[in-house]
Amino acid sequence: MRKGLSFIVCVMVGAMTSWASPTQAKAPQSIVGIRLGSQIEELKDMVEIGAAVPLWGSQYLMRAPLRSARGYQSGYVVYGNCARKGRVVRIKLTYEDESLDFYNKLQSLLTRRYGKPSEWRGNPFGTLRIWKWSLRDPDGKRVSIILQHYVGDDDSFTPGNSIRLTHSSYIEEESACYQEKLKERKDETCPALMPPKVDMEWFLPQ
Repeated sequence: MRKGLSFIVCVMVGAMTSWASPTQAKAPQSIVGIRLGSQIEELKDMVEIGAAVPLWGSQYLMRAPLRSARGYQSGYVVYGNCARKGRVVRIKLTYEDESLDFYNKLQSLLTRRYGKPSEWRGNPFGTLRIWKWSLRDPDGKRVSIILQHYVGDDDSFTPGNSIRLTHSSYIEEESACYQEKLKERKDETCPALMPPKVDMEWFLPQ
């Protein structure tokens, strides 16, 4: 009887450990029907490709707005512009429901599905709440989920509730490709706006 009970306890503990461990959870690959790694041209009915612009500070990535989707205010898709042009590397969506209650429900469901978050990025005032899950796809490459809730006046944060699904390894490949091309062009170009002599005044508004 004791042996049978011990076996059951071990099985239950093992199952709970497996459920709670984010490193063992299978990384998600898509949301709202958009899959990481797919080609942007395949999404022309869902994404406004003609409105795509380079991502600020990351010219090796392009960002295109998402067409309206039920339950979401807005969203965008980021895709590669160097290593594999057109490959989707990130999807960000802002939910229509801006409430903290909805955010807590999402956080609970994500934790149940992918285990405990690996990182907290919120502030102590409760106006910014960010949980991050770091996972691996079947090939061992990194995929992250960021769930955010924000209430405030700082326009660097998206108001309300938003979720971001990112294939970090794909972004690293795009960055490495861009850096390599920069090295190749370094000796061929020079800044057009640089004066003959540079002093501190060059770096200040006049």
